[in-house]
Amino acid sequence: MTDQPVPAIATERTDLISLDEPLLDALATSEFATAATMAGFAIPALTTGGYLRSFGRRRDDLRAHPGWQPWLLRAVVLRDTRLMIGRIGFHGPPEDGVLELGYEILERHRRRGFAREAIGAMMAWALREHAIARFRLSIGEHNAPSLALAASLGFVRTGEQMDPEDGRELIFER
Repeated sequence: MTDQPVPAIATERTDLISLDEPLLDALATSEFATAATMAGFAIPALTTGGYLRSFGRRRDDLRAHPGWQPWLLRAVVLRDTRLMIGRIGFHGPPEDGVLELGYEILERHRRRGFAREAIGAMMAWALREHAIARFRLSIGEHNAPSLALAASLGFVRTGEQMDPEDGRELIFER
């Protein structure tokens, strides 16, 4: 954990709320009611996609590197209902001046611009607070909506990689 709370990043319709180690631990172990009480917003049972794996991975990152919290996982929370609809974060602090973003919006909330808002807000925060202007996305080769979103945001394909958990991913930078 950090000494000071990490401020939320606001988008037009959501708040991107930093997840600390105790909250990530509750989420990684599927204690969603406990996590919601700790967080102060509603958290659905997140058993699909890479949520549990992501929560555990970022919890372990925070245990090893407490100062990384501002860079890591944030809940995408609807401001009007206080419901978590997804997650977004960097994979860690910048490496060689580049930040890699990861994100996922729950299926029932997709195709409404939430990912676009969250990505834009995260990149604006990194530029404003840390003068970081280079970003990377790794997207599964069959994820047409994310591939289209990356292109619309000005990301350019720079390579590919094999992810041991997700398979072949295309790498984009901006």
